[in-house]
Amino acid sequence: MNTITKVSLLLFVYVCMQQAVYADCPDGQYLCPLTGSTIKYGKCWDWDSVSCKPCSSSYKNQCNDKLYNRWMSKTAKVQKSSIMEITIPGAHDAGMGKISSCSDYAGKDVTQTQDRSFIQMLNSGIRYFDIRPIIDQEGKMYLGHYTWVGRDIDLIVHKFTLRNEGCLGYSMDEMLDDVRSFVSTPQPDNKEIIILNLDHFKNFKKYDNKNSHFDKKDLDQLKSKIVSKLDGYLIKGNTDFLKKPINTLTKTGAKVIVTFHAEGYDGSDGIYSQKYLNLYDEYSKTNDFNKMKADQFKKMTDHSTSKYFLLSWTLTQDENQAIGCMIPENLGKRFGYDCESIKSLANIANMHLHEIPTQSIKTKKYPNIIYTDYVSEDQTILSILINKAR
Repeated sequence: MNTITKVSLLLFVYVCMQQAVYADCPDGQYLCPLTGSTIKYGKCWDWDSVSCKPCSSSYKNQCNDKLYNRWMSKTAKVQKSSIMEITIPGAHDAGMGKISSCSDYAGKDVTQTQDRSFIQMLNSGIRYFDIRPIIDQEGKMYLGHYTWVGRDIDLIVHKFTLRNEGCLGYSMDEMLDDVRSFVSTPQPDNKEIIILNLDHFKNFKKYDNKNSHFDKKDLDQLKSKIVSKLDGYLIKGNTDFLKKPINTLTKTGAKVIVTFHAEGYDGSDGIYSQKYLNLYDEYSKTNDFNKMKADQFKKMTDHSTSKYFLLSWTLTQDENQAIGCMIPENLGKRFGYDCESIKSLANIANMHLHEIPTQSIKTKKYPNIIYTDYVSEDQTILSILINKAR
């Protein structure tokens, strides 16, 4: 074999080896730290390190392409509109992006409604947060998802007594620190409005029963914590905040509206009773998607022009599904309790999110809040789309 032929053969083998190795480099995955989104990027063989490396160093820039952390600030129409005149994305049971601890017969399948931290949700564009404060047995304040069951489940081999069952998620301090971090980013581009609606108060240290609640001392403690953490960013003394242009409310930067499901708060210190939100929030209480959709669209037709309308695009476990998730799986199935998690139901509902703008634009009836479990940028994108059509 002559020299030219040998060189050609070696070059051919070298090229083939490169191509073979290139083909063996699977795509990489990178978790965007601000949004929690996962992006894919190409990986190529690097002969110097004899390993697969990113084909381009710019793959992290794709995270920035997906950021919606200033979507309200960047849209002139939104800035000129009032809160009542736009659509925003909202998180149901927003504190349940992680599980801190649970009661004896509860776990993530019946309590976890999100998979992102507050800063991740904020950077994904979420602007309305359903906050459920819980004081635990030690007196510490968390966000949680609890339900009074109040019944015995007798499976012959074991009797389960279900009371206040649920889990704790993020602490109140973690939530407030994330919100402060987000709104404190300086002007000129941060003119976002955040709504924190606090409801379903429970104090298990004082009232571990069906009627667990916050008394005035508990509410005062909560108010003090919020004011100290968010001082300078709360909208104060403006009970007409629903009708004011957003660029008026955010003249000095991003702002937070805090409402309590309790009487006696006029906003003078930045805390308002929920009545000032004029909220319509009625979930469908079904695990059937078509029933939920029909119910929510009818409610939107009936109430969206007169109330601050929350479209609850959520599916709810029935009793058998929930109990099946709260007791050992084998026992549950044997006695007819078959678990279906909140996440699996959320996946069904969220697959059909695109139907919301279609219905809204067709009927000219618009939600003020697109409210879901397991939020993502999808709700933000759809809110932007609806706002363009309004």
